Amino acid sequence: MNVLDWVQIVFSLVVVLIGLYIAVSRGPRRGVPATTRIASFGVALLGLSYFVGGFGGPAVERPLFDRVEAGSAVVGFLVVL
Repeated sequence: MNVLDWVQIVFSLVVVLIGLYIAVSRGPRRGVPATTRIASFGVALLGLSYFVGGFGGPAVERPLFDRVEAGSAVVGFLVVL
């Protein structure tokens, strides 16, 4: 794994944490619409897909990683839409 892989992993973790923060910790009393909270779950799933994609190489690539990466990307994209 090179430096760009680590940058991708760190960036994706930040995206996942921001998405989960918006989705979970802010209730409707603070003025965050429900659609924004639902879409932030989608953003967190897209970040998860990007996170799994950061672990590249023959030593760590498994069919499970491919399924998680593709599945979370598709579901995240559909939730955001």
